[in-house]
Amino acid sequence: NYWENFSAVSAGLININHSHSGKCRSLLQIGIFNQANSGLQIGLLNYNPNAFIPWMPLFNFSFSDKADK
Repeated sequence: NYWENFSAVSAGLININHSHSGKCRSLLQIGIFNQANSGLQIGLLNYNPNAFIPWMPLFNFSFSDKADK
């Protein structure tokens, strides 16, 4: 799944939430690889640049306002 800007729930092998403006938000991603700037991610490898640790196995999250800037 590939989303621009916002997605509520993404479930698939690979989920990428991307925006050229940097405001890519997601509420929940479930898959093998997940990428977004905010939300909860559950999968084998998760990337969230606004999280405390950007690359995490199993789960990652960030609900901060950094994704809005």
